[in-house]
Amino acid sequence: MHRWRRALAAALLGTTAVIAQSPTSKAPTPEMFRSPDGSRFVLVPTGGPPQVHWAVATPAGAAEDPDGLQGLAAAVLAASLGGTWTSGSVDAAAERATLAELERSQEALLANPGDAELIAKVQQLEVRAQQLGDPRVFARLLAAAPMSGVRTSVRDSVGLLEFTTVPSAIGRVAELLVERREQQVLRGFGRFWFDELAARIGAYDGDPLAPLHAELLALAMPEHPVSRAAERPGAAIPRRSQALAVWQATQYPKRTVHVLLGGFDAAAVRATLDATFAQTNLPSPTAPEPYEPRAIASLRRSTIPGTGRSLVALAWVLPKVDDPILPQLAATWLGSGPEGQLATRLRQQGRKSATVSCRAPWPVVTRARSLLLIEVGDPAGVDGLADLVAKTCGELAQKPPPQPTLDRALRSLRASWNLVTAEPRWLAAETARSALLWPGRRPELAPPDTVAPATVRKLLAETFANRPVIVEARK
Repeated sequence: MHRWRRALAAALLGTTAVIAQSPTSKAPTPEMFRSPDGSRFVLVPTGGPPQVHWAVATPAGAAEDPDGLQGLAAAVLAASLGGTWTSGSVDAAAERATLAELERSQEALLANPGDAELIAKVQQLEVRAQQLGDPRVFARLLAAAPMSGVRTSVRDSVGLLEFTTVPSAIGRVAELLVERREQQVLRGFGRFWFDELAARIGAYDGDPLAPLHAELLALAMPEHPVSRAAERPGAAIPRRSQALAVWQATQYPKRTVHVLLGGFDAAAVRATLDATFAQTNLPSPTAPEPYEPRAIASLRRSTIPGTGRSLVALAWVLPKVDDPILPQLAATWLGSGPEGQLATRLRQQGRKSATVSCRAPWPVVTRARSLLLIEVGDPAGVDGLADLVAKTCGELAQKPPPQPTLDRALRSLRASWNLVTAEPRWLAAETARSALLWPGRRPELAPPDTVAPATVRKLLAETFANRPVIVEARK
């Protein structure tokens, strides 16, 4: 089984490498444009069979959620496949009135818990709402379009809607997407909210280092919404009006990216998309203020006891970067397991059992305006380890990385990318994520073949020129 997996991985790597690097097979150049309603499109015509992998990326991070309702953007995305006022409603006017009355009754029940009359009324209205709206209708329309493998997900502050279709159906699919955007009901939203809340609580409680990460963010980026989202979720219940407001703000055309990848004629597809994505009736949202993390000038240090582990975590504010690969490459070069430069230097200084992990940007936000995170554990103890790590990082940034070690780190990144994107649908999704996180930049379909060591050194030097935030986890 292990040999089979290795062979499959090698085949995937080889196939993707040929597509990206072969001198006789040039990778397609993405075509970018905005439709009349402001939606951003990236077309990637790859040739081959008439199949289209379509990914829609929308903002779904902490900046989109009201205070105390972290995860609301993810919940509304999950609920969005339940249909529209046009598709699935027996009587749209009656369903609207019932859902509005249900919300008022639920709020009254929250103010008067245990009121038998209100409990009965809420239950009756819930049954009535289910009778007036059928979420299965929209699912059948999507399947008939045809749209196969329809799913939603949220990762790293980006929400995705993914599916596969055929070129001849692009006009019909576009109509359904506009209908979903403009006439969203959010049927059964409460269930999706509680599912999201339970998942977040479970993830926090199941991660012994969650308090450490929350403390790091509170010290390094106290004003950023990701700091609130890193804390253990509360038990607040959003109103339906709040959910709809988040839906409209996150799905506003100018904040949305569509990626179409596959065998299709780009000119014909663009004409169809321009005709369908023509206008919107969604209210123009107030765009979140761009967050610019400030370099840390003073000592910020903390200790988290009772984690069951002993390690040190250091986080530096990243400078502005224009290339998405640079923070990832720098983190891989520094901390890619025992062969990483930081682990090697620590062993040379007597920390033979130290283990290192490094991530950048952390957390993932627009244009990488966040942190470089290094976590180091040592069974021999962590006394003095944080200061040694900070000192060693400063020393590593004094010279450009040797080209061979940098190339090895880049090959590691390429291998990870190839495994993820060897399947075209995944490539469409990752391209959409990248386009949303790096607005205005043409998405790359593969990492570069080489990166100049001087550019990595410049990034590390600017990063380590400032103080880190330090949090120690103690057993």
